[in-house]
Amino acid sequence: MEAFLGTWKVESNNDFHKFMHHFGVPSPIAKLVLQFGSTTTFSQKDTDTYNISVASVRGKTEATFRLGEEFEEASSGGTLMKAIMLRNQYFVFFPIKSKIGVEDGVMKHLQVGDGETITTTRTVNGDVMTAVYTVGDLTCSRTYKRVNVPYLAMPYPVACCCRGTDPPTDGRVRRGGGFDNSQRVGQTDTRVEKQQASSS
Repeated sequence: MEAFLGTWKVESNNDFHKFMHHFGVPSPIAKLVLQFGSTTTFSQKDTDTYNISVASVRGKTEATFRLGEEFEEASSGGTLMKAIMLRNQYFVFFPIKSKIGVEDGVMKHLQVGDGETITTTRTVNGDVMTAVYTVGDLTCSRTYKRVNVPYLAMPYPVACCCRGTDPPTDGRVRRGGGFDNSQRVGQTDTRVEKQQASSS
């Protein structure tokens, strides 16, 4: 599960417009979804509890789950279940029953509601996540790019977690978080030594 932790932003779509059309997403909204994309975030709340958050032009949904256990979530982003548009402005989303499992590096997300079943298969290769959505005979896919570093996948000390920057390749960190070339993990900042020497 660690490979999936973090925030992922849509980079490309393959037949996703057909998927949204299948679920009754109005054409203007579907165009906005394709234009602005969406982000999906997986985070870990405790030892065996995770959170999934999906944000798009249609709003944001969140759900807490345990691997292999059924949980309830609401449709979002034109990907889940049929939506009813009221007064050309408001949407009603059907709650659905979901289950997420991970085996051999593959995440399988099963969603059942409103008489239909969606199977989403996610795989990660470096900073790229591919999601394949299947409902009935219809299949589409989306490619995501990681936009931050997952907490549990950090190859460097937690105290050095970055502020929107890429992790260093040489172990250098800046005090208080983030990175710079002045300090190396396990070594003393030479500027601190000079300051201490001048004040003594």
